[in-house]
This record gives sequence, C-alpha cells and structure tokens, in this order.
Amino acid sequence: MEDEAVELIQAGVAPDDSRAMELMERQFQAVSEFWTPSRESFTGLGQGYVDHPDFKARYDAKHPALAEFLRDAMAAYAEQRLA
Repeated sequence: MEDEAVELIQAGVAPDDSRAMELMERQFQAVSEFWTPSRESFTGLGQGYVDHPDFKARYDAKHPALAEFLRDAMAAYAEQRLA
C-alpha cells in the first residue's frame, strides 16, 4: 500500500482522487481486520501518521510527503465513505 501511495504522489495525484480512495479502501479493510474505525478514528489514525515521530520517520523514509498524503487521503476517505 505504501509503495502504491508513493506512486500516486509521484504522479501528482491528489489525496481525494478516486485512485487514492481505492487505495484507502484497501487500507480501511486492512485496519478493519483489527477494529472497525469510525470516521473520526480513521481520520485520527491518519493524523497519527504525521504526529507520531515513529510513524513519520517510517513514512518519510519512503517519501518525504507520504505521511501527509496518507493523512489527507484517509481524511478524504472518511469524509466521503464513512458515516
């Protein structure tokens, strides 16, 4: 999922683009194997990717904009698809 997100970033795809939403659907399904996130908690998880130093460093190692892209895409997904 992360490598695909990097490809989207490099292609200039916006976090709320349908391609990003398809990727976030897979992210949501993966997270849902452990717990069922609400709109707020899925958005909060994405924010944690930016705010938590360990997550941020992990994603920055793949691409310097990855954490922010994931945060924004997860927020857009939550807004569009979660009640």
